[in-house]
Amino acid sequence: MDDELEDKIFYQTYVSHMKLLSKFFVGFQLNVPYLNYVWKLVRWYVIKPEVVLVTLCIIVLCMYIQFVDVWSRSLVDRIRLTVTGNVASKTTPKILRVLGGDFDASKSWELTENNVAVFAIQGRRPRMEDRFVVNPDIDGTGISLYAIFDGHGGEFAADYARDNLINSLNSKIIEIKKMIKEGVPEKTYPRRESLATPNKEVREKKRIEEAGGFVSYNGVWRVSGILATSRAMGDYPLKHKKLVIADPDILTFDLSYHKPQFLMFASDGLWDMFSNEEAVEFVRLRLESEPHFGAKSITVQSFQRGSLDNITVLVINLKDHKW
Repeated sequence: MDDELEDKIFYQTYVSHMKLLSKFFVGFQLNVPYLNYVWKLVRWYVIKPEVVLVTLCIIVLCMYIQFVDVWSRSLVDRIRLTVTGNVASKTTPKILRVLGGDFDASKSWELTENNVAVFAIQGRRPRMEDRFVVNPDIDGTGISLYAIFDGHGGEFAADYARDNLINSLNSKIIEIKKMIKEGVPEKTYPRRESLATPNKEVREKKRIEEAGGFVSYNGVWRVSGILATSRAMGDYPLKHKKLVIADPDILTFDLSYHKPQFLMFASDGLWDMFSNEEAVEFVRLRLESEPHFGAKSITVQSFQRGSLDNITVLVINLKDHKW
């Protein structure tokens, strides 16, 4: 009985507010005859409580679907993914069925080379913006170079870094190795020693705030509430005040001292779903039992958990390495 009374009171309050709103609009007069006629039609057919309520519901639904943002899906697929977590596709030649949705196997990339494995999927994005580089033993120097580039708002910066930065680094490595071999004094390059992760985060936050920006939490920590990284190539809107900079943050480690079982690189699509500790434990348990050293499994698991980004994971298996 109390619930019924509360419903009646709520309904009467709603009707009273809408009547006040209607009186305001009804009392609003226009001097132009044509506009006055249009205004009457709007009052009679549009500004009604039920019409306003349905319109607001539709707006909220559209905003929610946009927030979920499954990018390349049609509107129907977006609604279906939101409700069921599953989208049927008739156009892709090969679909891998996994818990939490399907992903298009034709839009996945993989590499297994000696002790290195990479697995990448486009996922729910309209384009693949991740790029990876596997360059072992550069020109016989004994130095290897591995990288993952995560494009922001397009793949241009990732492509540029892969095609230009990597070539520049390769050339510089060969040049330095040649100078050492010929006995030429090595040039001094600036280098920053290892930094603990907490100190790094505090230092970056302080740098951004001193530049006039801020760091806020929006799913993950973001510069100005927008970008989930503080150092990047591209992203020009955040660079005019140097909130985001392109200076590399260099950390050096003596691997012969730490003797790691593996190294792992990944794009945001993974780290949005996994903490550092979770990812390490996940890969460690699969390092010897899977051909991709766990890279494929953790990529698929990130997709299952609902990652909306491209996902790329690179694992270097060092378990049998002789230190």
